[in-house]
Amino acid sequence: MKGNAHWTYQDFTPLWSATSNTFAIALRAYDDRFNDLSDLIAYMKENPGDLRYSPGVDSVNKDDMKVLAALSDMEDASATYGGAALVGSFDMDMANLSPSDWNWRLVRKDTPEDVVTRLRDAMEAAFKRDDGRQRLLDMGDVPTGFSPDQYEEIVGAVAGELEHGQAAIDWETERLNGL
Repeated sequence: MKGNAHWTYQDFTPLWSATSNTFAIALRAYDDRFNDLSDLIAYMKENPGDLRYSPGVDSVNKDDMKVLAALSDMEDASATYGGAALVGSFDMDMANLSPSDWNWRLVRKDTPEDVVTRLRDAMEAAFKRDDGRQRLLDMGDVPTGFSPDQYEEIVGAVAGELEHGQAAIDWETERLNGL
């Protein structure tokens, strides 16, 4: 984003996108003030500044948490959070919101094509296995299965968003420095 790397996403050959790690809105398991995300939002509107935010719901402490919503539109994201509602299921105009990260498996551009083909075929076969998908879900990952053909469409769009984001940060920094 800052332009410090001497490479871009285009300097690699994509294999497959393996997983996504979906973010969620969660409470301590014993907190019974809110039945769902709508209750939480209503409380926040009525009591601004009363709640605190803390990151950290993952497989280490998920039993201590009650997940109100998985911030994704991917069905498997719900499964990783014990069947939590997807954010788009609430009447809050938050459909298609997907704060998450995803992982692509990449190789160097100069990797021989026969090696690329062998790796791609092996990954595709693994994604098609039910036990492989379940193992990823059990680890808290959402299988994406984005193919190499989707790399430019998905990663290129994010690269463009990051460039616009950096331009906005630079603009704001310039304005603040001028004060």
